[in-house]
Amino acid sequence: MAGIQKINRIKERISRVLISRKKFKWIFIIGCYNSGTTLLTRILEQHPKIAGLPAEGHFLTNKLITPRSAGIPRLWTKKEDLFTIAADEKEDLAKAVLKDWKKHITKCNAEFILEKSPPDIARLLWLQKNFPDACFIHIIRNGYAVALGIEKKITNKFSYKQEILRLAAYQWKRSAEVFRRDSEKLNKVLEVSYEELTENPLKTIKQITDFLVLQPLEESILNRCFKIRELNKVIENQNPERLKQMTLDEKRIISSTASNMLIYYGYEKNQPQIGADR
Repeated sequence: MAGIQKINRIKERISRVLISRKKFKWIFIIGCYNSGTTLLTRILEQHPKIAGLPAEGHFLTNKLITPRSAGIPRLWTKKEDLFTIAADEKEDLAKAVLKDWKKHITKCNAEFILEKSPPDIARLLWLQKNFPDACFIHIIRNGYAVALGIEKKITNKFSYKQEILRLAAYQWKRSAEVFRRDSEKLNKVLEVSYEELTENPLKTIKQITDFLVLQPLEESILNRCFKIRELNKVIENQNPERLKQMTLDEKRIISSTASNMLIYYGYEKNQPQIGADR
């Protein structure tokens, strides 16, 4: 038994050395909170050539500030300057972050590594410069559903209620605006929607694997349950359930805050059924 354990430790050390030296390609899944980034990450991790990190990257290094540590959980746009890094800034920081992230890679034969931290939107050009050949996949979701989801998460988990719905709507709006501003300067970028992913997962994932120049995922994988925040969930559009609970007052708050991006992405065209006004 001791001999087997020793061999396993040696294998693990060799694997760590190989990983530390290997030049992986990076996939950055970007999007606002509650937009389906976790679901998309869980799906893509099933590909033999793609490895995920065990948590959002900003939690796996002490080099990057997190919204939670800044006192604004799920609302990084409230203090946007804290998270913005220009392309020509902090090259040493990128090297340190990469070193920390590599410690958590376990899939040695992977070609791509997935990273998913919502504030990454504020540093897209910095990531592109410091992670050569990086691919960016932006996922957008109905802003009404997202804002309601952020409000619920913060209220339930952090008891942070000050103008929470308006701040949540702004978080969605500003995330989309920053992406639209910087995406034109990204070399490899693809945008998909949560609605497309959940209503036609096979087509959407095929679009993504084509973008990455990888073999498609097996269709059977998309029928599995995926673990999201301690729950096992199948791929399904949860917008209708969330939106039917929205009140007219909530709709007004979200619409007045994020109208430009709601219109841009077409989420104002098909209005959901609205509950009674408060």
